[in-house]
Amino acid sequence: MLAGKNILIVEDDPVFRTMIVGFLNSQGCQVREAEDGLAGLKALKDNIPDLLLCDLAMPIMTGMEFVEEVALQYPMIPVIVISGTGNMTDVAQALRLGVKDFLIKPIDNIMTLKSAIVSVLKMQDSAQQKQQDFSQRWVTDGDDSGLVEEELQWHISELKNDPQAARELLMGLMPDLQSRCGRWKLSYRALQSADMSPVIFDYIWLIDGQLAFYMVDTSSGGENSTATALLIRACFNDFLRRQGNYLSSVQHLVAQIELGLKYSGYATPVKGYLGSLILQRDNYI
Repeated sequence: MLAGKNILIVEDDPVFRTMIVGFLNSQGCQVREAEDGLAGLKALKDNIPDLLLCDLAMPIMTGMEFVEEVALQYPMIPVIVISGTGNMTDVAQALRLGVKDFLIKPIDNIMTLKSAIVSVLKMQDSAQQKQQDFSQRWVTDGDDSGLVEEELQWHISELKNDPQAARELLMGLMPDLQSRCGRWKLSYRALQSADMSPVIFDYIWLIDGQLAFYMVDTSSGGENSTATALLIRACFNDFLRRQGNYLSSVQHLVAQIELGLKYSGYATPVKGYLGSLILQRDNYI
């Protein structure tokens, strides 16, 4: 699976970088290195890799600034962050920028990295098969059969065992309190109880004056509520991005999300609401 894959590593720690490079070379990968974000952007201009690995704590340009630039200039490149921070705010921000996986240093078992890379590349290959239905891309075949979730590749069990970290991640994934799209402005306030799992809200501006949104009450889903909320978020964003930010039918979007939940094998029923608005001139939401 990894043989011949072009992978760029952006990492300022030479010892850790050398270890990763050595392992990927042993797997048959074509590996390039960059020691900071600016060098990483230069490397991307020279050649687009199949996958990008990067740290968050780097000099000159922070890893988060680098990831943001990659998301803007090279949205087609899948990114895996390997960082020494387990801060849920950092994890949430990276996921909002489209990072496919987030691994924490030190990596005790190098096969964890291989598994993450293989999962992300499989998802990328599936997404490029235009004839494949959206819901089918959430299942893979072969020995690694099971759910491959875009933007949800990592340690659901860890979040299940750490409710506070799960809450911080879910809150960190909430969109900005205010945003604009052309002449329209959206503002919201979320009053959350500190003793309960939060109500999650998210939205996407669409073309032709539409806004798609959803809310999920994660307190209604039991111990798998965090995983379910993350999966709903991934389905929602992925489907609309691949439709060119156009929604012809709310019912079709709901059906696709339900299929994704069904295929997951772990999602639990939750209370929620999904809808769309058609905006008129000078509307405020």
